[in-house]
Amino acid sequence: MDRKVALGGKDFWAAQVLREVKVRPARREEEPHWKALIREHHYLGLDHLVGETILHVAEVDGHWVALVGWCSAALKVAVREQWIGWSAQQKQRRLKYVAQNGRFLLLSGAGQVPNLASRVLALSVRRLAEDWRRVYGHAVVLAETFVDGSRF
Repeated sequence: MDRKVALGGKDFWAAQVLREVKVRPARREEEPHWKALIREHHYLGLDHLVGETILHVAEVDGHWVALVGWCSAALKVAVREQWIGWSAQQKQRRLKYVAQNGRFLLLSGAGQVPNLASRVLALSVRRLAEDWRRVYGHAVVLAETFVDGSRF
């Protein structure tokens, strides 16, 4: 059964949130606020995201419900290299086409919406290649994310 959730002081139906959530790049003037929220509410905090970065905001009716931060992929992830089957030379040439999900945060109240995290991540990934191309001149073809199995 659908239920009401409070987001940014306004009530929404959970199904409405899933239908209406939009993901977009954070505007330059929003970046300090994005970073402050991650520092304050994400269990890892935020020193900085490494390399090329894209910051996404998920919002419903102008209310931020989630934040997603993408960055350059880690230089060495044995499981990734084995899965892809890269040689050392291929990895050196192609690693820039991999983005790593450096931070993901559902904001207050948003965690009450079933499936919102999956929806936000899907919307973010869907637009990632074009956002990356616009900012850095090349797309990404693989997005990776790591989850702390002891926490989630």
